[in-house]
Amino acid sequence: MTIAFINAVLSHVKIKGEPVINIKDVEFLDRENNSESESAKGPRFDFYAHSSDGRRFHIEVQRGREDFFMKRSFYYAANDYVLQLQKGANYDTLEPVIFIGLVNFNLFNRKDCEIWHTVHRVINLMTGECNFRDFEIHMVEIPLLRRYVKKLKLNMKPSGELNELEQLLCFLGKIGGEKFMAELVKNNPIIAKMKEYEDFFRSNPAAVREYLFNQRFEQDMAETRRREREKARAEGKKEGKKEGKEEGRTEGILESARKFRQKGSLSVEQIAETLGLPVEVVAAL
Repeated sequence: MTIAFINAVLSHVKIKGEPVINIKDVEFLDRENNSESESAKGPRFDFYAHSSDGRRFHIEVQRGREDFFMKRSFYYAANDYVLQLQKGANYDTLEPVIFIGLVNFNLFNRKDCEIWHTVHRVINLMTGECNFRDFEIHMVEIPLLRRYVKKLKLNMKPSGELNELEQLLCFLGKIGGEKFMAELVKNNPIIAKMKEYEDFFRSNPAAVREYLFNQRFEQDMAETRRREREKARAEGKKEGKKEGKEEGRTEGILESARKFRQKGSLSVEQIAETLGLPVEVVAAL
């Protein structure tokens, strides 16, 4: 199932002049990727695997909206790359990293639902060439895929209308309704296997409880982050108003000092003492 999903992602976007290389097997790696620095943040991955052709695959699933998901994705991919190199190893042992993000929100705020899967690389801006191929980030926006499938009006023939990746994602994202799901399970052996595992999982009360607990935890964390953002914005506005008042008050004091200097009735020291200003500031007016 893992191999089928990754190969479906890799073959979905055809890049001119590049052959599609399917993976044949994967070795699952430790998802607890600890940073070399004690002060650095060590990420916990959703999925991390190594293929026999020398590529590392990292899949992240993000249900709730996250404003900095692209930054987190690049940070994770960079960790995947950097932490490969053991002490004494040569740089030629570093393997390419393929990051796949599945997000349940509109990541790039695009309206074109046909571009729901995008591929990002490091390119030469002058020529458009990709000479540095060790990073590749795939972003899949599920809400755009939902709109795309709805636009197709498939009439219960998903296997004939959708490609492999679209079928897999429709099942994983529960897109199209129950009858549509049943048709996918009936016609796609990989999805049938997924459904078998899902049914087995749902028959295990302890596993379901743990899943629901984690889901509630994620929702609580998302709500906490939302409130923190709103609080920060509100405090920023208050701070702005406070700074504006302080600036106005300071300017008023300086204007009073200028008037006293023009009249010449008080010395610089007397003006400074009266208005609470440094003598040097008053003397410079």
